[in-house]
Amino acid sequence: MRINFLIWYLKYTGGNRILVEIANRLVERGHEVTIITSGMDEKWFPIKAELKFVPKLGKHPSPLSLLTTFFSLLFKSLPKADIDVATWCFTAYPIMKNGKGIPIYYCQHYEALFFENPIIRWLAKKTYDMNFNFIANSSWLKSILFINHNIDAELILNGIDLNTFRPKRIRKDEKIEKVVSLCKPYIKWKGFWDLVEAWKIVTSERKDVELVLYGTKEVKLRLPFKYTFVHFPSDEELAKLYNEATLVVNPSWYESFPLPPLEAMACGTPVVTTRYGTEDYAFDGKNSLVVYPRRPKEMAGAILRLLEDEKLQKKLSKGGIKTARQFNWEKTVNRVEEVFKKFLEK
Repeated sequence: MRINFLIWYLKYTGGNRILVEIANRLVERGHEVTIITSGMDEKWFPIKAELKFVPKLGKHPSPLSLLTTFFSLLFKSLPKADIDVATWCFTAYPIMKNGKGIPIYYCQHYEALFFENPIIRWLAKKTYDMNFNFIANSSWLKSILFINHNIDAELILNGIDLNTFRPKRIRKDEKIEKVVSLCKPYIKWKGFWDLVEAWKIVTSERKDVELVLYGTKEVKLRLPFKYTFVHFPSDEELAKLYNEATLVVNPSWYESFPLPPLEAMACGTPVVTTRYGTEDYAFDGKNSLVVYPRRPKEMAGAILRLLEDEKLQKKLSKGGIKTARQFNWEKTVNRVEEVFKKFLEK
C-alpha cells in the first residue's frame, strides 16, 4: 500500500510518537509511507518513512487566514497514494479536498474539546461530519464519536515497547516514597493543577514523599512544596523513573488512551489514574486505582491509600504487568493493516 500520513507538525508528543511508530513498522512490512508535515522538533527518534515538508508560512492577519493558507499548502504537498490519513482535525480539510486516496481519519482524541475559540471549535467539530473512514484509538473516543456524530469508528488500541518498559524495580532510598507524573501545566485539561492541590493534601499528612515531574518542555514552577523535574527523558530514562517510583499518577480531565499509565504498569509500578480514555486498560482495584477527574481530594485519598498499603501495591503491580503484556506494537500494526485493507476493499 502507498500511504500518506498528514501530520500538522511533528512536535514530540505521545500522539505523534504513536503515529511515527506505526508508520515505521508499516515501512518495515514493505509499504510505501510518506509523512507530510510543516516541521519537526529537533529531538526525535528515527523516522523510516519518507518525510515531506510543506513550505514555510509567512505572516497572516488572523488565525483563520493562517489556517486556510495552511490547508492549501498541505493539499498541494500530498503525493499520490492509495490511502490518505488525517491525524488531527485540521489535517482533515486538505485530505478531503484531495479526493484521490481513500480518506481515513485516525482520531486520537475528541479535539473539539481543545479549543475555547467558538469558530475554531466549530471548524474542529465539522471534520467529524465529513465522509471519512474513521479510526478511534480508545473505547471512550469510539463512544464519543458515535454519540455526537453517529460514527461507527474502527477501534485500534495503542501499543507500547515492552522491551523497554518492563519490571526492573529500583528503590534507591527506602525512606522516601517517590511519586512520578507527566507535567504539562500549560495544557489545562492535562490536570496538572489538580495534582498540585492533591499533593498539598498528601504532604500535609506525610513528609516522606517526593514528587518527580517530567516533560518535553522544561518548566520552572513556584509551588508550595519541593519537587524534582526531569527534562525530556529518553524511553530508557523514563522506564528507570517508573521503576524507581512507588507509584505513578495521571491527573488528566480526559485522555484517549494515554501511554504513561500503561508504561508504568508494564514496569510493575502501581498507578493512580483518572477516568475517561483509560477504560481499555485501567481497572479500579485490579491493576490501578481509578478516580474521577477534577477531584483533587479524591486523587489525594487514592495516593495516600496506595502509599500506606503495601499489599495493595503488590496486587496492582502484578495486575498491571499482566494487563500491559496485552498491548504490544505487533498487535497494533496488525490491526492497522487489517483496517486499512478493509477500507480499501470497501
